[in-house]
Amino acid sequence: MSKLINAPLNESELTNRERRKLTRKIYTDGYSSRSKYVSLYNEDGFMITTGADLCDCGTQECPGCHFPCVKCRSLKCGHECRRNRKWKYETVKCDTVTR
Repeated sequence: MSKLINAPLNESELTNRERRKLTRKIYTDGYSSRSKYVSLYNEDGFMITTGADLCDCGTQECPGCHFPCVKCRSLKCGHECRRNRKWKYETVKCDTVTR
């Protein structure tokens, strides 16, 4: 299947947008050039590297200590859903008072 492109006869007739479209690098794998970060979580909320269903608090044994996620209803998502997320929490600070 071939595309018919109605290109102007000379380069002076090109608009800036048309020039950018012609010089833009086309990727065959489907990813755009702006996507520079790789997802850390898959579409089910599991970590891609380890396959673990780790809570955002960072505790391995935690059954989920957050309110239910509005997108996936999981108790293991923090303030943003883990599905296809590109970042993770490095540290968690708890401001509770122990008696």
